[in-house]
Amino acid sequence: MKNTVLPGRSMSADVLTPQPGIYLADHRSSGPFLTLLRYRELLRQLVIREVKLRYKRSFLGFAWTVLNSLFAMAIFTMVFSKIFDAAPNYPLYVITAHLGWNLFSLGTSSGLDSVVMNGPIIRKVFVPKAIFPAAAVAFQVVNFLFSLVPLVLFMVAIGAGFGWSLL
Repeated sequence: MKNTVLPGRSMSADVLTPQPGIYLADHRSSGPFLTLLRYRELLRQLVIREVKLRYKRSFLGFAWTVLNSLFAMAIFTMVFSKIFDAAPNYPLYVITAHLGWNLFSLGTSSGLDSVVMNGPIIRKVFVPKAIFPAAAVAFQVVNFLFSLVPLVLFMVAIGAGFGWSLL
């Protein structure tokens, strides 16, 4: 603070000079990313809760994520390789596309569902509304990382290399 005389005033006034750094103000005045940064611990806890709910009481658990991708790849490969001329390593392209599609499809639908399912919490407790869809999408990213395991195993099994053509 500096003691200066403001124009039009006869007395000196304290003038605040801003200090450098990030100011995390009220969530209504900051952007959505700063708000999520401010509530990152809640976001982390919500993602951990989703992972525990998904895999805790499941008979197959983590194996279901792996088997789901492999079964979908097998079905799509059997159906579409008969209809179209199959390219070399066609099953690899199918599983890659299926994993990407699942990430965006499940991320969108679970993000929308999270707002509806957590409506009572949003109305009663002061939390940013974007935290629940962000947690749902972050959980789908974690699930996507788990489902990359069969892709890597399949690539090793058929001897395919990593490259841009895979995308």
